[in-house]
Amino acid sequence: MRLITTLLCALCIVSCSTDDTIQESNIFEGDLTLNTQAEVDFIGSMGYTEITGYLSIQSSGSPITSLEALNTLTKVDGVFLSINGTQITNLNGLENLTTVANKLQITNNYELTSVEALSNVTSVGGLFVKENLLLESYNGLENAQIQENGYLGLTGNILIDDASMLSDIIPASLASVNIAEGFASCPSCPSISVPQPLDDLSFLSNLTSVGSLNITFFQGESLHGLHNITIADYVGIGFDSNLISLDGLSGLQTVNNNFLIHSLSLITDLSGLENITTLNQLQISNNDALTNFCVVEDLIVNGVVENLYIQDNAYNPTEQDFLNGNCSN
Repeated sequence: MRLITTLLCALCIVSCSTDDTIQESNIFEGDLTLNTQAEVDFIGSMGYTEITGYLSIQSSGSPITSLEALNTLTKVDGVFLSINGTQITNLNGLENLTTVANKLQITNNYELTSVEALSNVTSVGGLFVKENLLLESYNGLENAQIQENGYLGLTGNILIDDASMLSDIIPASLASVNIAEGFASCPSCPSISVPQPLDDLSFLSNLTSVGSLNITFFQGESLHGLHNITIADYVGIGFDSNLISLDGLSGLQTVNNNFLIHSLSLITDLSGLENITTLNQLQISNNDALTNFCVVEDLIVNGVVENLYIQDNAYNPTEQDFLNGNCSN
């Protein structure tokens, strides 16, 4: 009898010890919007591991300065996880987060310097990092694999000149890619357009197809990194003051809708577009040095381009000019 009692006690001790080390699922059903630090802390105290809807964290009233209370959260299933307009300096508290089923949005957090706490995130539907004016790098996002046909937006993170750590999370196909300028502002002054110093697109070399591709206020001389893209619905390249060539688009064969080339002050010709065979609408404007359009001559003469707009370049050939063989000046 004493032996049986001893064994039962031992089993109880092992059972209790094991339970203490296992994080049981604690699921919040529905959407969550957290507007104050008190709300963040309260939800954190509930120990939720998963949220079936979206999670929006946005200061409204008292500032949100810490996410440490959310340290049990592992998954957000809804349309987005948005961290916007807070006064946090880091994302500590989200170290256990592994999955964001749809969009991960980190925007307008003007005191945020690091996203390294997100290093355990392995899957996101889309990634938007926008106008975090003190953010020093994208370190922490290198494991956040973007799902096929997801989204990527990197805009206005004005201290970051390197996105190479994101190269492994880019799939072959994305619905949209937006690399653009940001807007620095303060409560009593107007917004000012501020280019981000990103000057290398090599991290996008996995891409072979994209819905919408927008590269504006890019600081690099080359579009290398886009060379594997063969098909797009929309392409916009503009205000890229250092860009000297479109050669990085040499793999592009199909643009189903609009191709916009504007305000590129250094390009003199359209080299890089030789392999395009399908193009619905072509808009080329405000390119101060552009005088040679011969690369797209066949597309225009053969009627492939249905809508053509050329204006305010160094040379502005009409459709008749192309028909007459006057594709350059």
